[in-house]
Amino acid sequence: MKWFLKHITNVSWVVGIVLATLTLLLWIPDFISEDAQYLPLIGSLMFVIGNALLLMLLFYRAGVTRNRSSLPIYIYMLLMSVMQEAHHLWYMQLLIFMVLLSLLLLLQVSRNENATEESFLITALLCLSSLITPQILCFIPLVWLYLISERAFSLKTFIATLLAVGCFAIYIGVSFALGWLEWDSHLSVLQEPMQCMQLAGLILCTLFFVIFSFVGYSRQNLPIQGMLLFLLGYFVLSSILCFFPLTGFYSLEYVIVLCLAAYSSYCFQKTESVANGVIFILYNVVLWGQGIVQLFIE
Repeated sequence: MKWFLKHITNVSWVVGIVLATLTLLLWIPDFISEDAQYLPLIGSLMFVIGNALLLMLLFYRAGVTRNRSSLPIYIYMLLMSVMQEAHHLWYMQLLIFMVLLSLLLLLQVSRNENATEESFLITALLCLSSLITPQILCFIPLVWLYLISERAFSLKTFIATLLAVGCFAIYIGVSFALGWLEWDSHLSVLQEPMQCMQLAGLILCTLFFVIFSFVGYSRQNLPIQGMLLFLLGYFVLSSILCFFPLTGFYSLEYVIVLCLAAYSSYCFQKTESVANGVIFILYNVVLWGQGIVQLFIE
């Protein structure tokens, strides 16, 4: 029994793909409902699969994933499959897609003061993401802090980020002047008690895995260190902005879910232990239980 609990988190590539495929069963009610809108559903599903693969690639680039495990793919797809509203909001998955691309680019700028192209592209991706959620623009200072911490910050990279922001500002200004764009602000989550409770639970669950990630934390692996700290900045800032009045907390909730998927995947792969195995089983029981209950309700 102890051997099983210790090694259950060591999910092989094949087992991970099979488990990820099983999460697609939670999408069935949306596809067979009478008022099903197939294009948004298919778009969301494709983005969910693509984002899961990008998260997996991020883990490989950062040196997190061991033994060719596909655990990040399974966990991300499970979380997004359980969130029923995510099945229809393809543009939220597009937001996560651009955030993941920016994270992949960030891994390439370590100790490179001439990474002007990467700095420009990272900032441009965040600016484009702000078309879906304007609060994403608050993440740009995190990019500067990351570049400083990785000794990749220079006048060239700083100007590159400002250039991306300037190009985006010109585009937005012209679009507003011509009436092409209108910001859609949402009410604060504090005005919706049920949403507030769900979001608080999501934040607390993510916080647990954040703390768990830094237990026995080593500074020797710089890519992992940079990724964990940058994701921590995303998580903290998203959690704070969610409770501000007139903020698009529905969008920022997906950034927190991405952080939960990343941190929980990292925790389960960091070490093999009985405690890790028990937490992994409880994690699956809770998520699958929620998904199955929703499946029968539908």
